[in-house]
Amino acid sequence: MWLLLILAALSNLIQSALVDYYRNRFLDYVLQRKSTFEEDMDSFKEEYVTIKDQKNKWLDRWILRRYFDYSAFQEKLTAKKKGEKLFKTTPEEYYQKNKSIAKVWVNIGPTAQITDIMIFSIIGRFDIYFWLIIGVFNAIAAIAWIVQRNIDKTFISKR
Repeated sequence: MWLLLILAALSNLIQSALVDYYRNRFLDYVLQRKSTFEEDMDSFKEEYVTIKDQKNKWLDRWILRRYFDYSAFQEKLTAKKKGEKLFKTTPEEYYQKNKSIAKVWVNIGPTAQITDIMIFSIIGRFDIYFWLIIGVFNAIAAIAWIVQRNIDKTFISKR
């Protein structure tokens, strides 16, 4: 059971990073907003510099460093380069090409996972939750990642 727990936790980490990145990228393009990732990162870096040498802020520094680690991990997973604006496209075109895959990303995200935890906890079969996250959700995430990369290539070829 411990091995399943560890595998499910790692799977959840990877799935959550992918969902978070692709969901926010979708919203950034469609709503024509500044990248929330870059905006948040700048704000957190400023905060870190402010509290860097304050003795009573050790927990805040630790949390910010974990966020920086998570962000770097997310960039590696998505093959994104720092500060890179990926595509030149209209919000409408981006929406049309990505609306279906965006729904897939959201459907394996935190809300689905929390719902599954509750359901399988109520029926007393937490082991099924582990297998769902490790097997089904990982398979969906892998397929969605491949599909997403292929969609992304259609924009890159237009540069």
